Amino acid sequence: MSDQIQLLIGATPWLPSAESELVEEYAHYDMPTVGVISQYGCYFLFECVEGVVDNFNIWVYAPITKKEEEELSQLTGSELTEAIDAIWGSRDLTAAIAEGDAILTGGPVVQATVKRLGVTRAALNALHTLVKGIDAASALEPAV
Repeated sequence: MSDQIQLLIGATPWLPSAESELVEEYAHYDMPTVGVISQYGCYFLFECVEGVVDNFNIWVYAPITKKEEEELSQLTGSELTEAIDAIWGSRDLTAAIAEGDAILTGGPVVQATVKRLGVTRAALNALHTLVKGIDAASALEPAV
């Protein structure tokens, strides 16, 4: 199982690369907002954790096993929510920021940070750090 999902800049967050396939959709609001993606034979849980109705939104992805995917597909309601929350707190994640329906950037979120801050704040923190790094690198480029 791969530790991180492959994200393609410009792809939709619920199909983040050409090799992605939507396996299961647990929630929908004009787009899939929680579900499972298959990519290169690996499974990933995904969720829009911030900004579902906004132009900018935050997404998280976690690798899951085939067995976990099968177990999730049998759950509904609060049991499904609890199982998804348990996955977010049990492993490293990937966070992405999207504008409209297009991924802008993404990066890793370590499990310890998720346990300390919760999934949404951990994702926001990781993306903030990533964007600050991009801004700092851009400042070093010579002016044209």
